[in-house]
Amino acid sequence: MSYFEGVIQVNSVTPGVIGGAVFSGRLTGERRIRVCKASYKVLTRAPQPGECWNVAGWETKSDSYKTFVNLEKCHVVNLPAAAYVERLLVKHPAFRGMYFGKAKVQKLLREFGAENLVQTLNAGRTNHIAEVVSPQIAEEIVKAWLSLQNEIATAEFLMEHNFEPDLAKKIIKVCRTDTVERLKQNPFGLIAFRGLHKNLWNAIEATGERLGIAHDDQRRLVGAVEKVLYERLSDGHTACSVEECVNLVSRTLDNRSLAKPAIQQALDRKAICTTEISGKKYVQPLGAAIIESQLESRIKSLLSGQLSIFSESPESIAASINQYEKAAIKSLGYSLTDQQKSAVGMALLNRVSIITGFGGTGKTTVLRAVSDIAISQHRPVWLLALSGKAKERAREATGLDAFTIHGFIQAVQSEGSPVSSSGDPLLIIDEASMVDVSLMNKLLRLFDGESYSLLMVGDTGQISPVGFGLFWHKLATENLVPVTNLTKVHRTAEEGPLHKIAMKIRMGELPDLPTWKGEDQGVFFVPCLNTGKSLAAKLHEIKSQLPNAQIITPHMSARMADSGHSINERLQHSLVQPFERPGIKMGSYWIKRGDPVIITQNSYEHDLYNGNTGVMEGVVEEEGQLYGVFTFGDREYRFQRSEMWELGMQLAYAITIHKSQGSEYDATIICSVVQSNFIERSMIYTAITRSKKLCLIVGDQEVARSAVLKPNRSETLCVGFKI
Repeated sequence: MSYFEGVIQVNSVTPGVIGGAVFSGRLTGERRIRVCKASYKVLTRAPQPGECWNVAGWETKSDSYKTFVNLEKCHVVNLPAAAYVERLLVKHPAFRGMYFGKAKVQKLLREFGAENLVQTLNAGRTNHIAEVVSPQIAEEIVKAWLSLQNEIATAEFLMEHNFEPDLAKKIIKVCRTDTVERLKQNPFGLIAFRGLHKNLWNAIEATGERLGIAHDDQRRLVGAVEKVLYERLSDGHTACSVEECVNLVSRTLDNRSLAKPAIQQALDRKAICTTEISGKKYVQPLGAAIIESQLESRIKSLLSGQLSIFSESPESIAASINQYEKAAIKSLGYSLTDQQKSAVGMALLNRVSIITGFGGTGKTTVLRAVSDIAISQHRPVWLLALSGKAKERAREATGLDAFTIHGFIQAVQSEGSPVSSSGDPLLIIDEASMVDVSLMNKLLRLFDGESYSLLMVGDTGQISPVGFGLFWHKLATENLVPVTNLTKVHRTAEEGPLHKIAMKIRMGELPDLPTWKGEDQGVFFVPCLNTGKSLAAKLHEIKSQLPNAQIITPHMSARMADSGHSINERLQHSLVQPFERPGIKMGSYWIKRGDPVIITQNSYEHDLYNGNTGVMEGVVEEEGQLYGVFTFGDREYRFQRSEMWELGMQLAYAITIHKSQGSEYDATIICSVVQSNFIERSMIYTAITRSKKLCLIVGDQEVARSAVLKPNRSETLCVGFKI
């Protein structure tokens, strides 16, 4: 084995399973072919035939004509020397589909010569090219060449300055012209791409120094402020007090005297803005502030809007509710409580309202009544939820067609769709606590200029949105809109130990739990050491007794002992004999017959959505292609590996607490072996309330207890949203 580094011109490319690629090519002046294998982690994008790539890695084996190289790094380099231009123009996909084939390429080369042709294309002289081919083809050739040139120059600049390949992919999509000049002018603008680079600020600082940018340069100071606010944004905060911002910027710049001038310059540049909350001054990233402001305006517009054209008087609404109740007693065998009647009336009489309540308080009963009465008034009713699983539960509970929010937005925007924002509809959002400000603003934008009513239903004790910001919890807890809190429990099961423990957790207390000895109902503790190996062994033992129990964990990060990925890998190997089962390889892991799986990407084509869980039933071969056979609910699907990848399909022996929200299971197993700042009361409460009969907490009771003592994340987020 030896280390190899050089520039090859790509001959052929085979896409990898999950974004990587295998490609072959030759070094300048050599006949030997090198076959290079690159993972998605080192590629800026898949190579294309005709391009030149700088590659480096370990040569593993070779024969008379080929050498195989496992790449550690690679990137596309300058457009090839004149000797290689013909192959690039003939082979590269960017020049296909414009009636520009080998004959026209050779004609250009005869007229210009290779060296002059490259210079002409680099200069963008379309009129010169049009003397040989048609003006339309000439324009398309030059446009494709300059776009490719910009991409290559960008990739080279970023690789030269030690940025991650993923960053290059994103920047090239956003900036299509003069990208390198923009980056040289202000490399600190790259801070907007944080999350795509492990040590982005350090890499930007190093680049700035090489470009001669002084420590007190405005570009660096503004970049430091943006870095601080973007990092807080990734934790959910959309605002930061000026005092805290000064401290954080001081730490970033390693200079306190520059912090206040940095904030002022960021304000002058309109990179950030200020807001006042309870008489105190805060700063915000401009984008987040705009989204919050737009959502505030849309909610205020609803609060000040006229009643629906379908609206009746409070007396007539009360009569409709009583009439509905009589029918419900006959057909369903239950009546509405005074609290539920009040909630129904509120939803039908107000443009915007909220219903809150924990499990068993009858939120679904109220939803069904509100929707049935609205429909009896010949009013459109649209029922929405964030996740596919929550959507299905809402549909089953109410009998209405339901949508995910993303699916509804797509349906309204589709030409000829029967789904519309017109007609003064009633828009109902179930599990509204999960929806972030950005998505909610995008949804309500569909109704600008339209009359509609909005009812949002959820539980204030459950986890806040994964995305930044907070609006539903604030509206519900600060009574900024009409709110009904349902508190009376109706289901018998909700009066048992599960409900009692959940209510104590909701109030910030986790009592001592009995050790599980095989019971099939209640909440129990299962002791376990805080190592991944011990946890996997204990989970294997429990799953052997409770095969249908769902494991829920707060973490997916591989460095945590309760990592969902690690649990999935270990249980896949310990619960069954994986080598004896057929399956399909998904990059670093397999999905095999009998494995539970979860979808993490929405697919409207297949009617499968983020959070849907199913089982791989087997593998079949059709016309030389392998297909995985899956069941999701009562439906069977067949997917090729590429489709499984597009669906974001993963193993689901263990799923995160966030993915479980909106779902219910007869039995759940909650991992609680390591403490982290990420875990707090609402996460434990949400996890407990996924159980219908049995809940086991595996690990250390004190870890769970310390999490329960923390306030809900929704209470600690600093946001600018206000009505």
